[in-house]
Amino acid sequence: MKKAISVKKILVIGGGTGMGRDIALKLKDEGAEVAISGRRVEKISEVSELSDSKIKFHPVNVTDRTSVATLFTWFKQNIGKLDVLINAAGVNIANRTIKNLDPHEWDKLIEINLTGAYNCMREALNQMRINKSGLIISINSVAGKRAIPLAGVAYNASKFGMSALGVSVGEEERENGI
Repeated sequence: MKKAISVKKILVIGGGTGMGRDIALKLKDEGAEVAISGRRVEKISEVSELSDSKIKFHPVNVTDRTSVATLFTWFKQNIGKLDVLINAAGVNIANRTIKNLDPHEWDKLIEINLTGAYNCMREALNQMRINKSGLIISINSVAGKRAIPLAGVAYNASKFGMSALGVSVGEEERENGI
């Protein structure tokens, strides 16, 4: 695996904590050139420090399309050709039932989990289409396949949407090698 992955340039969105962090560190250990992004600069800089600064980082707000575009421009200028995008950014909220869910919390969660994934995919595809190759991996949840009360109504909806987004984009872009 090291040989194949060592030539890849990978961007991990949500790389400052959780699965995104662990994925970025493991890919770096396998020899890939990895950059991470997230909304909390202190978290993504900590991961860079853990990697002896081998993992580069740039902040992003996935809900802000200008911020996302700036990230992908930075990646192209500082890392190069984007081979793999890993979408690992996501949140959940405390009030998870429809009865207790404030509409603003719904909007925030959908904006980060679903629209944020769309924003990042859109920018990645603009670069990958040129090269006729690429891989997009969206870290999802069992809630993207089966609605579960513990996850909550908004989270379930965002993750079902993320599943549909991934399948749809895969079908559309397969002719482009993505």
